[in-house]
Amino acid sequence: MTITELSIKRPLLIIVIFVTLILFGIIGYNSLNLNLLPKFTTNMITVSTTYRGASPEEVLTSVTKPLEDALSSVEGIDAISSSSQEGYSSITLELLNSVKSSDAQLDAERKVKQVLSTLPDDIDEPVVSRMSADDMPIFKMSVSSNLSETKLYDLVDKDVKPILTNIPVCRM
Repeated sequence: MTITELSIKRPLLIIVIFVTLILFGIIGYNSLNLNLLPKFTTNMITVSTTYRGASPEEVLTSVTKPLEDALSSVEGIDAISSSSQEGYSSITLELLNSVKSSDAQLDAERKVKQVLSTLPDDIDEPVVSRMSADDMPIFKMSVSSNLSETKLYDLVDKDVKPILTNIPVCRM
């Protein structure tokens, strides 16, 4: 008996089969987890150091260069880039794809601790962190108005922010 003969002789069976398939499809679709921003980690590590009141040149010579020299021996580095601003130093380590970022982060923390005694005393302790998509904001907004700064802040903080935080998560 072919499918055509079965469909003609027993239409109720075919209807039941298709209704069952549609029902399982709807149940399966509703139970799918939807993540608009999937979790992923980049193979990048940042080392941030705050040195209040120091000029960019002083930050470069007394903080950034010693840290760069120490961090250059971390295994699996593809590239190192740094920036020294007034009172702030940032060093970014790009790792090879074959290197686990958690192991490299631990190695970088060890190297930073070894050099910490040679850095100026009035710096904040360097922060070693991995970059992640979860750390980035999903929504940025800027506001401008003719209102005074305090009135604008109160308007955004008391009126706009609660509305935006209560928006339900949409499922696609």
